[in-house]
Amino acid sequence: MTSLPLLAVLVAQSLPAPPAPRSLAVYDLEVREGVSRGPAERLDPVPESPRSFDVTALYVAHASQLAALDSPDVPSTPTARLLAGLVEEEARRFDPSVRCIARGSMIAVDSAASEEARVRDLLRAASASSRERAITLEVRFLLPGPKSAAALEQAGISCVGADGGARVQATSLTPDQIDALLREDGERIAAPRLRDSSGQSFHVRELRNLSLLTDWNVAVVEDLGNVVVPSFTRIDDGLKVEGTALVLARPAENGGDRIALEFDLGSSSVARPIPQEKRLVDGKEFVVQVPTVRQSSLHALFTLAPGQRVVVAGLARPTFAPGEPLRPVLVEVLARSVHHFETPASPEPTPVEEH
Repeated sequence: MTSLPLLAVLVAQSLPAPPAPRSLAVYDLEVREGVSRGPAERLDPVPESPRSFDVTALYVAHASQLAALDSPDVPSTPTARLLAGLVEEEARRFDPSVRCIARGSMIAVDSAASEEARVRDLLRAASASSRERAITLEVRFLLPGPKSAAALEQAGISCVGADGGARVQATSLTPDQIDALLREDGERIAAPRLRDSSGQSFHVRELRNLSLLTDWNVAVVEDLGNVVVPSFTRIDDGLKVEGTALVLARPAENGGDRIALEFDLGSSSVARPIPQEKRLVDGKEFVVQVPTVRQSSLHALFTLAPGQRVVVAGLARPTFAPGEPLRPVLVEVLARSVHHFETPASPEPTPVEEH
């Protein structure tokens, strides 16, 4: 017969362990004096003066409020999104259950209560390093044809997106190797190298600005009467990248710095030849241009190591002819982090031979 104490032990072993205590803290990246976004416990004093990227815990919320914070109805700033992604990626080394949610300029951190202090310190360090670092970006647009698209696929670079969105692919290929794969029927467009402060927006545009005569207007001029004046419309035709970059400084033993990038990629195409039509203005016929413009766009948010080359797929140039295959647009990105006071190395001067 089983003794009563042993039975109690067996029952206790069969019961699930109680869940570990959780902590949900809300931080603001742009704290202003006297701001309080909720009741409850304030973890740190509010700074006396406005200070961008200042990470101060405003209040501790209940875990039941996480669903409301996770609502997509509240848009977040790019800096908050990138910082939340970097901190979550880093914090999962010691707390696999951590979640960082960006809403507005705030970041809600859902973590194990025992790890709250470590996550808070990490968030502070990340916001500080984002102010101290700058980022250099090298961006190229790759326009493969059917043959070069197949060559890229064989080399491990897909030319199509993932589930209708962006596909971010790390590659060890050098620019020369990629150029060789595009040589037969592809194109590449290199943008000037950018240097940007961490957390600031950047723009890369390879656009032709078309000025088209799209209307004629009647203006009354003294002593001349009615005068017909042309009206022009400017239309962009080409490719662009608009985004934000943020860097998290980490020691070498933790893998070194980490960079987060958020991109909005866009392609705009104007059908050619541009059709014309005649319009009657003030009793006279005038010719106007009637352009057909098609646009496509793609959003991507990802992290990478400094010096790591990635290729983003999922964008395509719009087409106009029925049955015409889409032409993919790939964006090749290489990012590095540098200190704000660090000057990029200049190339060594080429010696000049005297004759």
